[in-house]
Amino acid sequence: MCVLRGFLFFFASVLETMVFTDFFMCRDEKQVSAMKLQHNKECKGLMLQIRYLKAKFVREACFRDGLVYQKKYLLELLGKYEKRYVPSSLFVVYAAVDTGIYPASGRSSLR
Repeated sequence: MCVLRGFLFFFASVLETMVFTDFFMCRDEKQVSAMKLQHNKECKGLMLQIRYLKAKFVREACFRDGLVYQKKYLLELLGKYEKRYVPSSLFVVYAAVDTGIYPASGRSSLR
C-alpha cells in the first residue's frame, strides 16, 4: 500500500509540473480554461481507475484469505479422519482398488 501511495504522490507531482509549465506557456484564456477542463477530466478518469484497481486488489486479498482458512480447515478435518479411521494414503489406495484406478508409482505423482 505504501508503494501505491508513493506512486500516486509522484504521479500527482509530475501532473502538476506538466500543467503549470503548460499554464505559464499559454497566453490565451480559452487555452487555459480548456487545459484546466481537460486536466479535471483526466484526474477524474485516473481516480476511477485507481478505485477500480483498489477494489480488485481488496477482492483478491479476501479470496486469498478465504482460501487459507479453507485449507487449514480441510487439513484439520483430514488429520482428524486419519487419527480416527485409516491413514489417508491407505484410503486413497482402497478407493483406487474399488474403482479400478491405480495411482502411479513414486511420490512425484502426488504433487
